[in-house]
Amino acid sequence: MDHQLFETWILAKEPLSPEQAKALSTHLTDCLSCRQFSSAWTEVERLLRVIPLLQPTADFTLRWQTRLAMREVEERKRKHRRQSWWTLVISASGALILLIILVYQAVVSGSLPSLLLVAAHQLLTLFSLAETLEGILVTLTRTLWSVVPPLYMLVFLSIVALFGGLGIVSSWKILLPLEVRR
Repeated sequence: MDHQLFETWILAKEPLSPEQAKALSTHLTDCLSCRQFSSAWTEVERLLRVIPLLQPTADFTLRWQTRLAMREVEERKRKHRRQSWWTLVISASGALILLIILVYQAVVSGSLPSLLLVAAHQLLTLFSLAETLEGILVTLTRTLWSVVPPLYMLVFLSIVALFGGLGIVSSWKILLPLEVRR
């Protein structure tokens, strides 16, 4: 027997028509399962009317809003990280494709050995420049330590450190995405 219709009538909030009420009453006298369902539903309705509703704690809204804001910040960070990775992957792929095209062109035109020589020369020039700058800085530092009094050197290094820190903080503020605070 199909009990769905009778269960729907038992749960109905609007009053049943006289024919429906009579059919339900007849069914309830014959069907133990629907009779138990009806009495259980009547008990649930009674409990819903007599049990007081619990009120949320005073700081519930604040905690919920804070958790929501934290979730939004985390989602923005995840999105930013994902976009950064995709940008890196796409850029690296593009660079690799361009390198493959360059090598292919060099092989086809027969200029691969000269291209490798130019690259090696540029790399050696870069290392030579770094070594020269190191020598200049070492000589300058040794000369300054022997000529400039330690107090002046300390003041100078403090100023350099202050401006370096300001530069780092400024770069950090500019490069990191702004967070919207509500």
